Amino acid sequence: MKNLLLIISMLSIGVLPLMAQNNANKADDGSRIAITPQVSDQEIPQGAKNLLLTKMKQICTKNGLAGDSENPFFIMDAKVDVLSKELTPTAPPMHALNLMVSFSIKDAFTGNVYSETSIEIKGVGQNETKAYMTGLQNVNPGNGQFKAMVDKGKEKILEFYNSQCDFVISKATALQKQGNNKDATKVLKSVPPVCKECYDKCMEILATIPAVAEEPVKEPVSGEPTSGLTTNTGSYQVEIDNGIFLIYRSSKIFGNTMSLYFDFENRGTSDFELKDYAFDTRITDQNGAEHKLIDFTAGGVKSSYYTITILPGVPVKMECQFPKVDKVTMFEFKYNEKIFRLKDIMITGESSANAGVAVTNATPATNVVPVVQPVAQPAAAASPMLVGDVVLAHFTKEDFYHKRYLPAKVQTIASAATKGETQLIVINDETPSNTWTTDILTKWHMAAATELRDGTIVIFTDDDTPNIKSVYYPGIVVMTDELYKGTVSIKGRWGDIHKIEVKCIAIVDAPQFLGPSN
Repeated sequence: MKNLLLIISMLSIGVLPLMAQNNANKADDGSRIAITPQVSDQEIPQGAKNLLLTKMKQICTKNGLAGDSENPFFIMDAKVDVLSKELTPTAPPMHALNLMVSFSIKDAFTGNVYSETSIEIKGVGQNETKAYMTGLQNVNPGNGQFKAMVDKGKEKILEFYNSQCDFVISKATALQKQGNNKDATKVLKSVPPVCKECYDKCMEILATIPAVAEEPVKEPVSGEPTSGLTTNTGSYQVEIDNGIFLIYRSSKIFGNTMSLYFDFENRGTSDFELKDYAFDTRITDQNGAEHKLIDFTAGGVKSSYYTITILPGVPVKMECQFPKVDKVTMFEFKYNEKIFRLKDIMITGESSANAGVAVTNATPATNVVPVVQPVAQPAAAASPMLVGDVVLAHFTKEDFYHKRYLPAKVQTIASAATKGETQLIVINDETPSNTWTTDILTKWHMAAATELRDGTIVIFTDDDTPNIKSVYYPGIVVMTDELYKGTVSIKGRWGDIHKIEVKCIAIVDAPQFLGPSN
């Protein structure tokens, strides 16, 4: 009997570690599956996208998955649909969004969806970006429906590798024959070790592929711009800290001084406190001479020492005042003992007489656009016209919101004999009853997003692709909350509010273009 007990005890000592090892392997199986979180939705603000990406990474971590950029065979994707949005009848009015956030785990190559789930959230904020952010903060990575989605996704992924191993190998082999060893290696490495038979086959093939050299990551030189003139923002920008960007927007002339306007932008997911002294900020002009900072304002506070909190997706304004120059060949901004530089900044020459945006203090009701006083365009002399020049002309006596500027060629130059009127020939299919007018726009340019703010006087067209025959209507920008989507709200034709794409908006350079008289 004693011998029997001794044998059972010895077996137990040997078996328990084996059981523990098997269970550990089983628990580790899921963690060997790499899923890369990504947000393919391009309609939401960048700050909201970053926050959503962080939430997705937390979902992966909490449920035993790993995101691996070197093995992006499987992805977790997210899409945000706006179910409804409105302005609240409060003072000040707030943006309220009802959002449906859909998550899915799918094959990055084929797009096959293995599991999915969705949640409905609500967010309220002073603008749409803040409303998105407050809504996405309510996504709980520990929610049981995410665990169910991940568990189902794991199961489907393992089923795929166990049943489609030949497909994986053939795909890798085809890539290798095309000379694309890098992607072939990624496909082979995507097979998790838990799928032992397929994994072993892939490792045998991988051993025959020459090692792919790692591509060096180009780090920006400390204190130098991470990028020049970007197509995304239409402005110069430099990353001064992790995810914190300083972006040049515009300039104005004030007598013998000028102001340069910038935004601090937080593209991360957490609030960021920025503090330092600004007295080392300087510019170099077109002749190579340096000019020191005269005045500095950040976050609405005028002081050479600043402390500002930058929220994700909510830019903070900065104004730097210097002696007037014709061109800024170098702007230097010191932060955290490093010098950051932006080069070749052109000065617009806008005068102080036309600076600023005046907004009434009246509280708008729900869905009512705030009343915005127009910002007058810079005073500019009309470009001298020659016979044959193409201009924009309005031919009747109507108020600001009823004007239509037609493309036309100059036929007869204005003179005392014509009582100051110019004769034109319209070059599209319209034929106005009168061909003489004084209401002529001689110079304009297509607007950049950075030029549009509440109160900006503009002209806009209905044509998706503006061209030489496009008809333009005058208007005033009244809301820029969806500028990140490439659209703004303009009070224009017939006094109505229109949502217009930035690509269809122009700004008049000459002559001075005034808004409505009342």
